[in-house]
Amino acid sequence: NPRTAGAAYTLHQPGGRTRKMRLRSASCQISILGVIFLFIFTAYSTIQGFASQLYGEALASEMESTLYATFTLACFVAPAVTNTLGPRLTLFLGALGYAALVAASLLLAIVGAPWCRGVVVLGGGVLGVGAALLWTAQGRLMLEYSDGTDQGRLFAIFWALFNCSSVVGGLLTFFYFSHHSEEAPVSLYLIFLGCIVLGGAATALLAPPHTIARPAASASASAEQRVAAAAPATEDAATPLPLLPPAARGGSTWEGEAKATLRLFGTRRMAVLFPLFWYTGFNQPYQLNTFGDRFFDSRALGLELASFYLAEVLGAALAGWTLDTASTPRAGALRQLAAFGLATSAAYALAL
Repeated sequence: NPRTAGAAYTLHQPGGRTRKMRLRSASCQISILGVIFLFIFTAYSTIQGFASQLYGEALASEMESTLYATFTLACFVAPAVTNTLGPRLTLFLGALGYAALVAASLLLAIVGAPWCRGVVVLGGGVLGVGAALLWTAQGRLMLEYSDGTDQGRLFAIFWALFNCSSVVGGLLTFFYFSHHSEEAPVSLYLIFLGCIVLGGAATALLAPPHTIARPAASASASAEQRVAAAAPATEDAATPLPLLPPAARGGSTWEGEAKATLRLFGTRRMAVLFPLFWYTGFNQPYQLNTFGDRFFDSRALGLELASFYLAEVLGAALAGWTLDTASTPRAGALRQLAAFGLATSAAYALAL
C-alpha cells in the first residue's frame, strides 16, 4: 500500500507502470460516496418533501409509516449484513431499496388503479430495509476511510455533497412545477429513477478501505489506533473509541449484532446523545413536511427545500473545520452543540 507525504500517491504495478493514486485518497473516496448519496437523495428527499402532493395525505402517511417501521426493524440486522457482504455491496443493495419506491410511484402515476396504492406502501417498506443497509454501510465506510485525524473534514465533504441533493431536488421541482400542473408527474419519476440507478452504479467506483493511500504520518497514526483497539476503554473516556481492523469484525451474526445494538441503549453515552438524535429526526419532517406541505404551494416548497439544505451545506463546511481544529474532540463537539442551539433557537424565534 504506497504512502507518500505529498498530495498525490503512486502505485508501482508489474511492468514498471506507475499510476497516480488520487482516486485512492480518502478525500476522493468520500467525495464519490457523497456523489452517490447526492444522486439517490435527489430523488428520495424530493419525494418525501412533496409526499402529500404526489400521493395525497392518506397514502403519504401510510407509506411513510411503513417506511420508518421497516427501517427501525432492519437496523438491527443491517450490521450483520454489512459485515457479511461488505459495505460496498451492501450500499448497492440499499440503493435498490430506494429505487423500489420510485418504481412503485411510477406505476401509480401510469396505471392509477386502486391496487397500485398498496404497491406504493410496499415500496415504502422495501425502501425502509434499503435505508438501513445504505446508512449502515455508509457509516462503516466513513470510519474506515478516515485515519482518525481527518474525520471532521471527511464528514463535512460527505455532508455537503449529500445535502446538495435536496438543493438540486428543490430547484428541480421548483422549475418543474412552474411549467407543469399534472398530478401524476411521470417524467419527474423517470428522472428520479435515473438518478438512483446512477447512484447505485457509482458504488463500483468505491475502493476497499484497506487500499486507501495515505501520507506516511497518517499511516503511523492509523497503526497506533489499531494497537490501541486492543486496550480496554472506559465508556465515558474523552478520547474517541478506536476502530477494530476489518478482520476483527467478520463472522458476526444478526442475533449478535441485534443484541449488541440493544445493549447500546443502556449506556450513558447513548442516553446523553438520545435527545439530540430524537430532535434531529423530528425537526426536519416537521419543518419541511408537516409545516411546509400545509402552508406552501409546490413552487414555494421547492425553494424552501433548496434554501434549507444549502444552509446545511455551508454549516457542514464550518462544522468540519471547527471539529478538526479544536484542541480536543470534546471541545469541538461542545462548540458545535452550542452553535447548533443558538442557530436553532434563532430560527424558531424568527418563525414566531
